[in-house]
Amino acid sequence: MCGVEPNSAEAVAELQRACRLVAGVPVPEPVPVVGTGSTAWVPASRAAETVDLVGERIRAGRTGHGTVLATAMAHAQGLSYAVAGPSVAGALAAEVAVDIDPERLWLGFGRGGFCERVAAEPWQLASARPGEFEDRVAEQIVGVLEPAFENVHRVSRIGRRVIWSALPDSVAAVALTASLAGAGGGGASPAGDLCGAWRAAAALIDAVAARVPAMSARPRPVTFTFGDGETSGTWMVRGGCCFMYRLGASTGYCVTCPVLDEDGRRQRLREWAGESSLWRRGTSQRGDVRR
Repeated sequence: MCGVEPNSAEAVAELQRACRLVAGVPVPEPVPVVGTGSTAWVPASRAAETVDLVGERIRAGRTGHGTVLATAMAHAQGLSYAVAGPSVAGALAAEVAVDIDPERLWLGFGRGGFCERVAAEPWQLASARPGEFEDRVAEQIVGVLEPAFENVHRVSRIGRRVIWSALPDSVAAVALTASLAGAGGGGASPAGDLCGAWRAAAALIDAVAARVPAMSARPRPVTFTFGDGETSGTWMVRGGCCFMYRLGASTGYCVTCPVLDEDGRRQRLREWAGESSLWRRGTSQRGDVRR
């Protein structure tokens, strides 16, 4: 897809295809009729106000600190996936990123108060060639998320560094998942090139961190060996925590959780990779993921 016109129907279709491959990233939609259906739509310029949608839930959970943490981080993660996710997936798929105009980009919140949908009309896309787009997109992401995350901090009293960890963790997760699922091929890295996807995510994370001192937590790569003892894979460990495990024993730890012990993590990664059809597509380790 390299070389497609950023605002062509082909580029928008490729962006939508890439987003469908990643659980949690809303597929770009046309602007809906606001006020109809069960989704509450607000322009991205008012994202900070949406904290009130989960404020009651957070306040109700104050007797259980785990509920406050998990609810606040779910809100921060939902916003991160909606605002940054399409640009990350689009950069890998076709070297296009969303031009995040806060007045034209709309965020859709479900009954639980979390961001689940994203819409714009028309979708304005811009070139996302590596090394050229990160500063522009980072500036736009910070413009939307900074006031929103500040309100999450105000309502929940959770530290800013904890809240901001949701963004880099989401960016890395979207990049790796999109690449593994086949979003690459003409964008920032070839399909299945997890090392290239990691570097693309790290470049955007660096650009955001230069603007947000509180965003000090970073995800890190982890390598593991498949059951054959020869083939290696690369995935991630989150820099922050979603705190979902505090909601009950049945939730447990996710494989990317920073509190999970490394031996247990690698064993779970081997099991997941062995069962997942995504990994059976084949991956490519091109160079050092740490670069």
